[in-house]
Amino acid sequence: MREDLTLHVGPAPVEGAPTWTLHDPARNLHFELDWVAFEIVSRLSLGNAEAVCEAIRAETLLEIESEDIIPVLEFLEINELVQRHGSQDASTFTERHTARHASWVQKLLHGYLFFRVPLWRPDAWLSTILPHVEFLFKPTFLKLTGLVFLLGLWGVFRQWAVFQATLVDTFSLDGLLGYGGALIAIKILHELGHAFMAKCCGCKVPAMGVAFLVMWPMAYTDVTESWKLNSHRKRLLITGAGIATELVVAAWMLLVWVLLPDDHFRGVAFF
Repeated sequence: MREDLTLHVGPAPVEGAPTWTLHDPARNLHFELDWVAFEIVSRLSLGNAEAVCEAIRAETLLEIESEDIIPVLEFLEINELVQRHGSQDASTFTERHTARHASWVQKLLHGYLFFRVPLWRPDAWLSTILPHVEFLFKPTFLKLTGLVFLLGLWGVFRQWAVFQATLVDTFSLDGLLGYGGALIAIKILHELGHAFMAKCCGCKVPAMGVAFLVMWPMAYTDVTESWKLNSHRKRLLITGAGIATELVVAAWMLLVWVLLPDDHFRGVAFF
């Protein structure tokens, strides 16, 4: 196998068997290995299928045959996780590399259903900023946000007629532009929520940019490294951080709208 690969303990599935995550740093890809695959991969240096099977049967509770090794070897080969030395192997690698790096026109034609355009490598910046915003991810701040939300609801209830009138006033071209600007801003914060939570969990964030789903643009954050985490809770926190960020912003803006006088900034808070 390639020497640059790293192995991490994976999350325990419902059935209880251990899993591992194999990380390919060159392509920032992660592959999940079950118990059988891990034991086989760990003994490939024995160089013989029968020797691998005998070692696994002697050292673990697993009972495997030589045929069980073939799918694992095919998996490693297809995903380019093994070393290549001969000219034929180099030719195969070159062909696959060329196919992956086709022209942008070909990518557009063949990948129009979904493709990504990375625009920023934010990992270093996130590491610098994280100590200053880490308090936003603490339980104390979330409890405070819950209180702020309740105060905002009470304030809106007391100013319900004004809130309704403001809503009606936004049914205009300027209002649509305002909603559009707010949507762009909140989606940027949404992605930063994913990114900062990933950093809080010890993951790298190699890229942020724009993804196109059937040519419809949307922001994305590469948090692929979350696959190396062996905690389902941390993975869930990273996945849900974007929505949580939007809810937090909405709660605070609700109270800001209640407290501000009727001016431009109050309109921004409304949107």
